[in-house]
Amino acid sequence: RQRQMCIRDSINAEYGGLKSILATWTTLKLIVQNEFGGPKTKAKARELVEQLLYWFAEEKVTHEKLEDYLDWYLEANFQTKLEQGTSEISNPIMQLYEVSNKAIKDKNYTSINTILKRNFDLDRKDFIFGGEK
Repeated sequence: RQRQMCIRDSINAEYGGLKSILATWTTLKLIVQNEFGGPKTKAKARELVEQLLYWFAEEKVTHEKLEDYLDWYLEANFQTKLEQGTSEISNPIMQLYEVSNKAIKDKNYTSINTILKRNFDLDRKDFIFGGEK
């Protein structure tokens, strides 16, 4: 039971970390501000976080796969193709993925929240996801 609670906490921490990272991404901010995805743009931005979290749990993620996925998601959901690619945001997302996986692999569930809070601003609120600016 304790292990299940710790795993749930680590998933919540990863979710918060992904939201915080994506909330700093200028491209996504502009997409949301200008509603490139139509009236459901904010919902699509939130769905990106959920899709990444699910993907992290199901697959071995590589930097290349992550960049390809982000490129595809932007084009499919926001009709946006970036000339410079998504490496600006994929680097911190990969760092989050690696930190989380190491903590889970080491069965160090109690410290995953601490590790993620130290490396990522998990308390950040941003208009992208319906919070404050």
